[in-house]
Amino acid sequence: MSGAAYYICPRCGRPIDHLERRVVRRIGKDGKVHEQVYFYARHYARGPNGEVISVNGQPKIEKKCYLGPEKYIYASKLHAALGLQLKGLIEEVVEGRPRLKDYLDSVREAIERQMAETKMSSHTAQKLASALEGLQALTARLRQYAEERAKAEAEAKAKGAGAWTQLDTK
Repeated sequence: MSGAAYYICPRCGRPIDHLERRVVRRIGKDGKVHEQVYFYARHYARGPNGEVISVNGQPKIEKKCYLGPEKYIYASKLHAALGLQLKGLIEEVVEGRPRLKDYLDSVREAIERQMAETKMSSHTAQKLASALEGLQALTARLRQYAEERAKAEAEAKAKGAGAWTQLDTK
């Protein structure tokens, strides 16, 4: 996962100037070394004309946002029965895949699987049907919102707002 691309921080909505990848190694109760990868978004301080402010030749960091781990190991184990794989914000940032869409797809697949295996009670089926009707009612509003946001984002990009980022793989 390296190279330059235009990224928006899912925490604060600002353009990301630099992505930091931090590897933490710990010795577990089993005596083995376990590795977890965490991501941070750096936002540099900028002058009135949008130029990056430097201190001693280094860009001044105005804000640093925690984007979470690469994988949620323990929590994902708890949700495995539902077919949900919890994901960090980094997937949304770098791969451009909304986690919410992946979660909705996983929920749909879990419902279909439970129905096929007749593992769902009628009460649960009725509650899920009501919840899905509420989601279905959002479809038209969501499409309109997407069109409006696409226009606003295109205008912002045309004005040169934002920055190019590079993933730090150290």
